[in-house]
Amino acid sequence: MVRLRIEGRAYGLQEILLKPGLNRLGRIADNDFQINDDSISSHHCQIELKDGVITVLDLNSTNGTFLDGQPIQQAVLHPGQVLCLGTVLMVCQVDPVMEPADIPAGQPSGTGVSPPAAKPAGIPVAVNTDVCNQHPQAAAKWCCVTCGGAFCTACVRTTRVGGQFFRACPKCGGSCVSVAEYTRLMTPAPTNFFARWREAFSYPLKKFWK
Repeated sequence: MVRLRIEGRAYGLQEILLKPGLNRLGRIADNDFQINDDSISSHHCQIELKDGVITVLDLNSTNGTFLDGQPIQQAVLHPGQVLCLGTVLMVCQVDPVMEPADIPAGQPSGTGVSPPAAKPAGIPVAVNTDVCNQHPQAAAKWCCVTCGGAFCTACVRTTRVGGQFFRACPKCGGSCVSVAEYTRLMTPAPTNFFARWREAFSYPLKKFWK
């Protein structure tokens, strides 16, 4: 599935789930997806999803359609790119497709199958965080919190969104974090009472001896 995650303040939609075929976006209600913002034209643009290709066409909008900061009339949208309609920013994300071998035993295959629950806290486990999934000769610097892929810097697309840097996974368009941050997210917090007690007790000593 292809999603457009809307950044910034709420516009009545948090994300747009594109359907196969044509998707029309604009400010008024007769569009497939209505975005209530003054910078959006009545019929701003259309996005076609066909044969795995996402094509954006500006419908002569007043404030323009932009892809990664560049004005476009028509262009192909890729996972991780930032689409801007007027002043509304959206990040393109593509959900990873499960192969039959990945479907848990006893669960029916086909459309609508959800991936198994990731652990912990919804973060998928990366197979190997040492090397890039796409360039085995390169060290992995980033991990995707959506699909668990590990990638080198050359693979990850970095875009500035809302004053912050968004690093997009080349596989699914999800958000990538550093390998160190990913490892931290994957490490469950201590739940043992004595472990927490030792941590709380040792903190003042660390501060004192620092």
